Amino acid sequence: MRKLIFFLLITTITSLVAGIAFGREVEFSWAPMAQATKYEIQVSKTQKFETPLVSGTSEKPSFATKLDVGRFYYRVRVLDLKGRPGKWSQVATVLIDPYTPELQSPAAGFETSYYEILPELTFEWKSPQEKMEYEILISKVTGEKVLETKVRGFEFKTNRIPVGEYNWKVRTLTDTTTSSYTEPRRFNIIQIPMKAPKLILPAKDGLSPAYRAVNFEWEQDPVTKFTDIHYEKISSYTADNKLFKTKKENIKGGTYVDPYQEPGMYKWWVVTKEGPDTPGISSDIQNFEVRNDVLTKGNYELEFSLSPFNDLYTTTSARQTAGLTPLSQQSSANGMMIGFLGGYYVFESLGFYISERTAKMAVENYNDLLSETDFQMRLRFGSRGFSQEFILGYRLMDLLEAENTPAVATTNFTAAGPLFGTRISASITPTLKTQLNLHYFKPVTNVQGISNFVADEYGGSLGVKWNFMYQFWLGYRFAMERINASFTTPGQAPAVNASWTEYRLEPLYFSLSFEH
Repeated sequence: MRKLIFFLLITTITSLVAGIAFGREVEFSWAPMAQATKYEIQVSKTQKFETPLVSGTSEKPSFATKLDVGRFYYRVRVLDLKGRPGKWSQVATVLIDPYTPELQSPAAGFETSYYEILPELTFEWKSPQEKMEYEILISKVTGEKVLETKVRGFEFKTNRIPVGEYNWKVRTLTDTTTSSYTEPRRFNIIQIPMKAPKLILPAKDGLSPAYRAVNFEWEQDPVTKFTDIHYEKISSYTADNKLFKTKKENIKGGTYVDPYQEPGMYKWWVVTKEGPDTPGISSDIQNFEVRNDVLTKGNYELEFSLSPFNDLYTTTSARQTAGLTPLSQQSSANGMMIGFLGGYYVFESLGFYISERTAKMAVENYNDLLSETDFQMRLRFGSRGFSQEFILGYRLMDLLEAENTPAVATTNFTAAGPLFGTRISASITPTLKTQLNLHYFKPVTNVQGISNFVADEYGGSLGVKWNFMYQFWLGYRFAMERINASFTTPGQAPAVNASWTEYRLEPLYFSLSFEH
């Protein structure tokens, strides 16, 4: 009997060690014994069998029961005809693996795309077992592991998978065992290239007016929502202007306004992005220039001038009056002309100006006060570094003098008429420009009892202006005028009637202007 039992244990142990089942319905089996009437089996969570989970008997060398997933221990012994038990077999182990999950989505061959922001993918599966832990494995088709993580539940979401071809699979986990992996499914992620932004304003090698807002505008791919704008000042036209670099991040829309820029050369570009922290795609780099002489709506000019002058008269009459020393047929006058000019361009090509020039001068033994007031409309045309203005205006010229009058009176002579002219400005450098001014004045009315008054005035100046600080310009020009006139005074001797030619020379014409 001892030999028989020993043989049974050996065969039983061999059978038990090989007993690994899958699923919840587990069948135990062992080698039969010819003299055995029954078999007793115990299944436990521990090897000491303090509290067996299953304890049963079977007349056959097999036994079936339901077990949860996990690691279990079991043993078997023989009961003889009188119900007496033999020795327990050695303890054997059985592993109950969980069910392999069933993949749901994404389907095999799934493909998705993105621009810069990685897409969020949702992986789903199902299993008859609840409250289990699962492990998902995502690998490149080349076998390189990309992501492996444990999940509670039947889905997993991630946005960390970049462009490429991948396989994914899932298995069920317990503390003691795991299921086999599902059959892998393939999916593909592709990246769609974004269109580079196109710069619109300032245009390539374009111009912007100095000391004003610079308007930036660009065209971008609709999938991009944010823009970083870069612009740099790469050269300056005056010593007090510094170079700089600027970056404005995460602008929404296709425009940006810098409220103020000083003269110089600039470059700019933009980087448009799908997200605020994505790398984005850059435009080309373009240069633009900020200049003082850009023609635009809202240009204005204020100028103060000071000019010593000399007038040379040549007349056809001694122009004498009883009681006064007659003027000679040739005489000269000296004085200082003080002037003010202001103008504003309502539109880029249409502006309005007003100017006033006054002077006190001595003509031999007589004093004259001269005043000239101009009202002007200017039409302007031009391009980079050049402009020409056509002037249509009206001048009031007032001369208060003490010649050709009785000793106790003065003469207030006023003439008025149309004024025509042009001003041509050309930049030598961004801070130095030259100007040519030409005008023609034709008086058509006058007072003070002079009839048959006829006059023509021609004038012009040539000079330069220097932008010495911000919007301030120092100017110098050489100016000359010629006046041809004649008049007849009622009740006077024919000798008093006169025609004359006057040359006015202004060799030192200085100005200080503020131009915007």
